[in-house]
Amino acid sequence: MNYAIVDLTKTKTLGDLMTIAAAYQVQLNRDYAAHYDGDAILDVVRVIQSIDQLAPGEVPIRINAIAPDDNALGIHGRMPDGTPACDVYDDLLVKYNQSLSITGSHELLESRDDPRTHKCIILDDGSIIDHEIADRVEAESYTIEVGGVNVAVSNFNTPACFEPSGVPGEKFDHMGTSSGPNECRPGGYSQKFTADQGWVQITNGERNPYRAELDRRGLSRTAIRAARGNTPAT
Repeated sequence: MNYAIVDLTKTKTLGDLMTIAAAYQVQLNRDYAAHYDGDAILDVVRVIQSIDQLAPGEVPIRINAIAPDDNALGIHGRMPDGTPACDVYDDLLVKYNQSLSITGSHELLESRDDPRTHKCIILDDGSIIDHEIADRVEAESYTIEVGGVNVAVSNFNTPACFEPSGVPGEKFDHMGTSSGPNECRPGGYSQKFTADQGWVQITNGERNPYRAELDRRGLSRTAIRAARGNTPAT
């Protein structure tokens, strides 16, 4: 799968975007591929000047000036033809003092793992959890050096995280901070569905400041789902 970063705000320098693109390519070709049986080892990430330059089947990482609401710094979904797409929102990144490179990496990784945006896992007790590979470790990041510049990218979960009974001896996330499967790290979260509760958000009690603010304002996925009768947010 190939990716193209496009700055719709027209405020980022080409050099900065190319550095981020190079870091994303290393993350996919080296780090993600190592955990996912070579998937993404040939992926290419480039920068384009206009959305019109997007190649057929290429996944855009769109840097947007204004978010439609405060519900997400970034999202991953699909375009009308089914091609995956990633969006990050510059106004919210500035407002909440969040990193463009980390947020874009988060969405890229999740779109790479689940391009159709429908993966879930059935646990041993019959409950269902989401298969979002960056949410549980959302507050964690590491750096990739590109031409002497350290670019921050998102931590991500490995396949062992989603094995209902765990895989002894394996890492549950790339940085090795998780101690078991389906663990929410400080500042991370996951989604769980049970027949009696519907979809609920799971944390370890420590919230990312951005998401804590959304909860306070009734804009988080948890609050929105509660208002909709636990219907999954779109």
